[in-house]
Amino acid sequence: MIHRRPQLVPTALLAAALLAGGAVAAGNLAPRGPTQDAAAREPRVIEVKAGDSWESLATTAAAGDEIVLLEGLHRAVTLTGLRGTAQHPIVIRSRERNKLAEIAPEREGLKLVDCQHVRIERIVIRNARRAGIVIESTAPGTPAGTSGNIEILDTLVVSVEGLVEESGLLILGASDVTVRRSRFENCKGSAMRIENATRLTVQRVQVRNAREGEAGVLLLGDCDELAFDDLWIGGPFATALSIGVKDAPKEGERVAPIRLPEPVRGPQPAGATPPTRSAPPATPPASAEPAVASPARARVRDVTFANVMARSAARMFELGSCSGVRVSNSTFLDPRDELFRFVRVPKERPSAELRFFDNLVAWEPGTLERFSSLVEGATDQGLRLGPNLWWSNELPAALPLLGPEGRPFPGVSDVPQTIDIDPDLDDRGRPRQEDAKLFGRNAT
Repeated sequence: MIHRRPQLVPTALLAAALLAGGAVAAGNLAPRGPTQDAAAREPRVIEVKAGDSWESLATTAAAGDEIVLLEGLHRAVTLTGLRGTAQHPIVIRSRERNKLAEIAPEREGLKLVDCQHVRIERIVIRNARRAGIVIESTAPGTPAGTSGNIEILDTLVVSVEGLVEESGLLILGASDVTVRRSRFENCKGSAMRIENATRLTVQRVQVRNAREGEAGVLLLGDCDELAFDDLWIGGPFATALSIGVKDAPKEGERVAPIRLPEPVRGPQPAGATPPTRSAPPATPPASAEPAVASPARARVRDVTFANVMARSAARMFELGSCSGVRVSNSTFLDPRDELFRFVRVPKERPSAELRFFDNLVAWEPGTLERFSSLVEGATDQGLRLGPNLWWSNELPAALPLLGPEGRPFPGVSDVPQTIDIDPDLDDRGRPRQEDAKLFGRNAT
């Protein structure tokens, strides 16, 4: 085993503490034991040279270790079963703060399978074909088969195209994932594709596309407790935010872009629940009590979007089965077709339930076709509009063209909508007019 004690820098006390045990070459590590207590040993700094294989670190890295990628182009990797702890996560990072290590093009750049308490910092992934970063659980809900407590910080994923999801970040059945201060660029599918995830936090993330993409954020399957704050989406996406439109594909099922609603026989009323059946009598009683059916659950539940800036998508929202969705203090600029699209949902699922308040929507005259559209059998009555500012120089004359006469805005308006304040937006989409500062991403 090769040990190297790095030179300490007086001002970098934290780094000195981490490196006091020396650095170890990735190829010189013995497999970790079944029970290794990070507090009982010195955390290691494991250096990976550009071009070296490092998949074996899944069996050798232990809680508290740092996997440090030296400058250069690194192999794509799948790491299965990494296990840090809450106090001692396993860290994967570039060595230099200003010279980020890069992962070479492959099907996936960095894939974590059934990993716990792992932090990814300051890495660049370019030209992956399926996804830049994948976080996957093989048996969600079981201790050994669940990925969780994963952090992605200060990471850049650029240009994903060619296979299946074509996503910058792909989360499959994971829980407690945090993404901060990261950027996803030119993903042909979705910048962030989230399937069957629980407790996701996304903060200060940028999504940029110079070409057509499927969605900025795509939420599929059963998702719960998701929070998006300070999210920037720019580019010609078909949809900025797609929420609960379809179930997550089953394992082995071919994944195709979501462009059409899921087929369902016949229209369903909002909030439809499965019929109840009478309980069969054990012995002939005087009267049988009917069995109580459990309430239908929406696909996506308890999601907040705050301080979002979205520009130039064909539509800003595509809504299927979702409940407890709140969109506030956000700005939506220049939707090319519509703001909302409501998709018909299966009869065992409730329809979209969303509160939309303190937001700013603005567009150039003649560019917006309509406020919303309904796929046959869908309903918009779960949309509740609080105070919002809608602005274009074509208002109010264009209201009859953007929605039904007498009720141009979709859903149910809890208060009158504001259409007579010119926000005087600056180049970054921030209102300069004082009354308009009560709305949109600039609101406090």
